[in-house]
Amino acid sequence: MSSQEAITGRDAPQWHRVLQDLNEISAWVNRLTPQGAAGVEPLLQRVAQSVARVVPGCLVLLHRYDPVRVPPLTAPAVIAGGDGALPQAPKPGPDGLALKAIREQQWVFSTEHPEVALDDAMVASGYRSAACFPLVVASQPMGVLCVYRRDLWERDALTLLAIESLANHAAMAIYQARRLADVHQELARAEETVNRLWRAGMLISSRLGLDETLEAILRMALEVTGAHHGIFRLVDETGAQLVTRAVAGTVGRPHLEALPVDASSIMGWVAVHKEPLCIHDLDAAPWVRLYHPLDEDLRMRSEVAVPLIGSRGRLEGVLNLESPEIGAFDEHDRHLLQSLATQAVIAIQEVRLLDALFEVTRLLLVEPCGRILEHLVVQATNLLNAPAAGLWTLEGETLVLQAATEGFERGWRLPLHNSLAGQAVLDRTIVVSEDVREDPRFHRRDLARLQGWTRALIVPILSREDGEALGALSVYGVRDEPGEFTESDWDRKVLACLAHYAALALQNEERQDALRLAQ
Repeated sequence: MSSQEAITGRDAPQWHRVLQDLNEISAWVNRLTPQGAAGVEPLLQRVAQSVARVVPGCLVLLHRYDPVRVPPLTAPAVIAGGDGALPQAPKPGPDGLALKAIREQQWVFSTEHPEVALDDAMVASGYRSAACFPLVVASQPMGVLCVYRRDLWERDALTLLAIESLANHAAMAIYQARRLADVHQELARAEETVNRLWRAGMLISSRLGLDETLEAILRMALEVTGAHHGIFRLVDETGAQLVTRAVAGTVGRPHLEALPVDASSIMGWVAVHKEPLCIHDLDAAPWVRLYHPLDEDLRMRSEVAVPLIGSRGRLEGVLNLESPEIGAFDEHDRHLLQSLATQAVIAIQEVRLLDALFEVTRLLLVEPCGRILEHLVVQATNLLNAPAAGLWTLEGETLVLQAATEGFERGWRLPLHNSLAGQAVLDRTIVVSEDVREDPRFHRRDLARLQGWTRALIVPILSREDGEALGALSVYGVRDEPGEFTESDWDRKVLACLAHYAALALQNEERQDALRLAQ
């Protein structure tokens, strides 16, 4: 009987049921969700049952493929058909028909490969032949579908087409379930990462000390990455050394000496290049020559290190994690560590600003106004990483330079109108210039060229009581020099905060003068 006769004859209801199964299985695969991916077994059972209807009297076994396992094929995940339970579920061997089908990625018949013996349990149960259909998606093996018969297999085009279609649906179901499970796992991992970053932000907002904040961030990094230990090294005042500020993890006798900011060590290399490193094996070149163990009694094999970069591109330090396992860190760990490094930078910047403001507050009580203004100018260059700064006070229609870093000419006077500092005073707003060497509002363009100044950021000094303009505070930078200020929102806030304290110093001096005059 031909294939067309098999469809149109008395077996038509059987094939109609197979087509219904294919349609329902396709819809089932389309409805898979991350939450329902773990329940793919009933779908595979439906596939096996449909195959058993296509080949009456057969036994259908479906094995999952796991490349990590030895052997890679698991025990049958699904069993259908047959006329009784097997005495023992067959375990596909390395030279069996199932793995042969997967290697060749096409169906395989035992009748065409007499050199491949059937499993003893199957032979004892009366099965004489088998056909194995690989479950493959995009050249990736998902499993294998094995169909055992008590008679000998014969190639029937219609039967093979139906089984192959069902096998393809089973392969797609397993693939889709794995992919959705991976997505669900990544989403859960991303959610955990966001929660940890939120906790890091809460630590910063709790106003802990810098060292306590850095240690807490390190503990988070160790917990989420499984690293053995971690260390924060921050750049010292000279910019030439990385000084240890925090250590976390199991370390016996740590070496906490400073490291030079150069390529002679891994952390120094990260600091110089301002790029993160994820090292799979520390024993591999060139890292084996650059690795400086934190504890000589511990042998570390992998490392991840990220630079701490401020909003102005300024290098603040390096965050480093290590593990005794090879390949312990991946790109996800590197991205997470970069996010935690950003939180650490925020803590460093805030602590640096708070320390500066505490010092200014102390000086307001004990130092004369001139000393305070000089101190504010120095703090402006330190906090904004700018090479030069100046503070001007308003005297009638003229601005007079009261405090400045090197490079300025003492006694410099500017007209209130038609000058950069004057515009900040008149408009009571922040003024920015991209290149003072060419800006006509800057009165000493020759000095700017001599000093190499390009950028300028100027904020007005305003009275707290009535908003009256008292002067201006300005910083100057070099556009192409790494780490220079970039007129970011943080730079504006810092300079405006320092200008506020300058106004307090000027008003305090004015009140003291009035008091002395009254006395």
